[in-house]
Amino acid sequence: MNQISGTMFFLGTFACAFAFGFPVGPSSLEMLRLATMKLRSQSWSLAAGVACADAAWALAALAGLLPWLNVGRPEHKGPLFLLTALICAFLAWRGGPGPSRPHGEKQARGRFSFWKGALLAATYPLTFGSWVVSLAIMRGIGWCVPAGLPWLALFFFVVFLGYFTYMALLQALFKHLFHRLEAKCNGWLHRLPRRLLLALAGLFLGLAAAEFLSLP
Repeated sequence: MNQISGTMFFLGTFACAFAFGFPVGPSSLEMLRLATMKLRSQSWSLAAGVACADAAWALAALAGLLPWLNVGRPEHKGPLFLLTALICAFLAWRGGPGPSRPHGEKQARGRFSFWKGALLAATYPLTFGSWVVSLAIMRGIGWCVPAGLPWLALFFFVVFLGYFTYMALLQALFKHLFHRLEAKCNGWLHRLPRRLLLALAGLFLGLAAAEFLSLP
C-alpha cells in the first residue's frame, strides 16, 4: 500500500464514519433519552454497540458483500422501514427510570444497551449505501483500499473509532445541555426524546407503507 494514499484512505474513513453519525436516527434519540435519565454507563454501552454494527456494515461494503447480501433491494426496504418504525415505537413506549437497582442488574442493563445499540445501527435502512458510495469515491481519487487481514482489522477499528467519537461528543453535548436546561424546562426535556422517537416511528411507518404500495 502506498503510504500517502493509505494514510489519506484511513483519514477519509475516519471522517466518513464521524460524518455518517450526524443524521438524526433512533440511536442518537435513544442516547438523548438515556442522557436525560442520567444513565451514563448505558449511554456508553449504546455508543459502543452502534459503532460496532456500523463498522461491520462498512467492512461488508469494503469486502463487496452488500450486493451478495442483497442489501438495498426495493423489496427489502419496506420491511426494514417497518422494523425501524417498530423499534422506535418500542423505545418511545418504554417507561422512565425505575428504582435503584443492584450492581449486577445495572451491568446486565449495560450489556443490553450494547446489543440494543448494535440492533439500532444494524437495522437502520439509511446506512447501507453510504459506505458503498464513499469507498467508490476513494477508489476514484486514487486512495488505496486495503487488502489483507491486518488492514481490514485496522479499517474496522478506524470506522469504530469514528462512530464512537461522534457518539461520545454527542453524549457530552447532551450532558452539557441537560445541565443548563434542566432547571428551566419544567419536565419537557425528559419527554422530548420519546416524542421525537414517536415522530421518527411515524415517519418510517409512512416510508414502509409507501414502499409496500409501490411494489408490483
